[in-house]
Amino acid sequence: YEKERREKIMKKIIRIIAIILTALSINCTSVFAIESSISRYEIKQKLLEVGVNENKVDSLVTKIQDGEKLDCMKEKYNNIKPTVKSWTDTGGYEKYVYPDGSVKTLSVTPAIVTGSITGGSHTSGSNWYEWKNARVIASWGVVTASFYANIFGATGQGKINKVWGEGVTVVGGTFSGLSLKTVRAQTTNSTPAQARLYFIGKCTGDFGQSTFYLRLYVPYNSAPYAKFSMPN
Repeated sequence: YEKERREKIMKKIIRIIAIILTALSINCTSVFAIESSISRYEIKQKLLEVGVNENKVDSLVTKIQDGEKLDCMKEKYNNIKPTVKSWTDTGGYEKYVYPDGSVKTLSVTPAIVTGSITGGSHTSGSNWYEWKNARVIASWGVVTASFYANIFGATGQGKINKVWGEGVTVVGGTFSGLSLKTVRAQTTNSTPAQARLYFIGKCTGDFGQSTFYLRLYVPYNSAPYAKFSMPN
């Protein structure tokens, strides 16, 4: 029974991994960004984040910038064994290190992460605030999404006046279907005002794709907040 239960868990994990881009923190063969080209420094930071040895980073960055395929993307290494492996009933983690130093990490993570609201011009008074040019931003693995908003809040009130300036960065992949809109401009006592950025992220190669949502919420009687989610 125990073996059958673990096999079912592993099948579920594999299915999740197959469709979740951010659960595959993979150093792929290309870099794509909507706002601007990614600098050498930014690529290095992303590689370090997924566990690449510092001594291997520079050579891998050069490979990526030259359009060369990393060992983690080559079929001949498909059967390489993980150097780190840890699984439980609630999720798990595996790390694969390849001959050139490239790394592939697989993990099952929560379906929602908290975003940030930063910058802009913020003014407030007794029981009210106005926030202009606020940047809503969140990162999940190799994916970063953001947009700008003008919002207003007060006791019993909440409003999204404008959203614009959407941007997405996917290190080692591409995205499509970018769409930003105000879902609900005015809050009610039970439902916050909401703006939503939607896109489809895909890793280079046959590692699957997933839809992503970065949402801004302006509630009835509390501070605004952001959530970055990916439906399973």
